Amino acid sequence: DNLSELAKGTTPTVPVRGEFCLSIGQKPLLIISDYSGHSVKYEGEDLCQVARGKPITSERISEQLKKTGDTPYYFDSINALVDDNAFIAISVINEMRREALNQLSEERAKTPIRQDMAKKTIRFPGNAQKLSHERKISLMFSKTPPEEVWDSLAVDRVYLRFEDYNLTKEIQSRGIEAYAAVPAVLTDKQMDTFVKKIASLDNPPDGLLVGNLGALNRMRNEFRDIPVIIDFQMNIFNSSAVEVLREYKPSGIIPSIELNFDALAELNSQGIPLEACVYGLIPVMTLEYCPGSNINICTGRCRECTYKQGYLTDRLGKNFLYRTNPILNRTMLYNSKTLMIDDLAPFESTHVKTLRIDIMDETPDEINEICKFYRQLWVNRNADYTFQCDSLLTKLKEKGLTKGHYYRGVD
Repeated sequence: DNLSELAKGTTPTVPVRGEFCLSIGQKPLLIISDYSGHSVKYEGEDLCQVARGKPITSERISEQLKKTGDTPYYFDSINALVDDNAFIAISVINEMRREALNQLSEERAKTPIRQDMAKKTIRFPGNAQKLSHERKISLMFSKTPPEEVWDSLAVDRVYLRFEDYNLTKEIQSRGIEAYAAVPAVLTDKQMDTFVKKIASLDNPPDGLLVGNLGALNRMRNEFRDIPVIIDFQMNIFNSSAVEVLREYKPSGIIPSIELNFDALAELNSQGIPLEACVYGLIPVMTLEYCPGSNINICTGRCRECTYKQGYLTDRLGKNFLYRTNPILNRTMLYNSKTLMIDDLAPFESTHVKTLRIDIMDETPDEINEICKFYRQLWVNRNADYTFQCDSLLTKLKEKGLTKGHYYRGVD
């Protein structure tokens, strides 16, 4: 597979709501709204006709509207009101979507988002925001860890995938915070499933990790008493973005992983503790299809498929791991090298309080050694501990490491 072809796409990051009205004898109407108070209406040119053959369905209209292509938008909810036996050409739906989204972009450019958000009143209980300025270590697993890992795990918080939500009680019993992670890309039905799952837990999670504004808004409305941390997929680059999110009273923010140390130091978190990724394979792209389907007949049974995990090779010969989530039927593509920051001194001049570790295929011993390494350096402030970890650092470097953008930043 050619990775450069996949990289041409744009990952949508702005959630929008859509309403499509199709009544016989009237012009079709599309209304699109974002979560910052912007809304546009686009009316088709021709009147809706009675179908001569197969009529259009609300499902078909929703399917076409969701094809937002290389725009920054994605629909997290669509309400299609369609008369029985009505017809509209697919090309007309596509044109209306394209023109409406262009108008929305123009409206958003006229009025800075942060100004709209500053006027908006969001009522959340004060106990939903728990600000801790203690130094901590957090951990994210890409798959369910073996039981022996928990015995000596030196972390303060664990982010749990949907499949591991039921581990909440066990983790909390060990004195570790258990946060439910909500993926950045979800359909409406998948979001409903996540909400129901979280609500059904005997032991509520200590917090939630969300990666887009739509999920943040939904989770805040559903679970007003549970703290929320903003994941790096939200791409928080500057203090203005923090000001927008401050209205949601987050308990922590993980800024964009594309910031360098200088930009991170300039980021005014307005009293909200920051969290930074210091170890792990960083996801670079979310795919709606599995690359393995190109070499095998797809049965739709991702959990049983031997091609749900593999590598894509770019023109430079670098291998990028991909994994298909059998629950979401979505594929995550990861960087070719593992991020690792072993010099934590630059974080001293930032508002970062928590360091995050992402675990992929490391062994239980490696997991515990990595967690202990960062705990000694960051929480216990034992800089000399680095000299005791030569074997660990050497072993990890053999796998291929990168310092990400911390020393480079964005051009």
